[in-house]
Amino acid sequence: MTRLVRLTSVEVKAKVSLSDENQAEKIEERAQMAEKYCLVSGSVVCPVEYGVEVVDEMSPAISKPEFVKYL
Repeated sequence: MTRLVRLTSVEVKAKVSLSDENQAEKIEERAQMAEKYCLVSGSVVCPVEYGVEVVDEMSPAISKPEFVKYL
């Protein structure tokens, strides 16, 4: 007997460390490009959610990680 497995959703998460605050804009651009050209989202029929967690490498004890979702 063959069992079918069906994906209901996929989450793609990335964690990025900043060494310079000026990199934040580039990270956002790269995250949007990754979503646009993602092989996973092009291969599945279910919804795919993307997220980027940005951590400030210069002051990790002070900064709180920010999780941004791209839908």
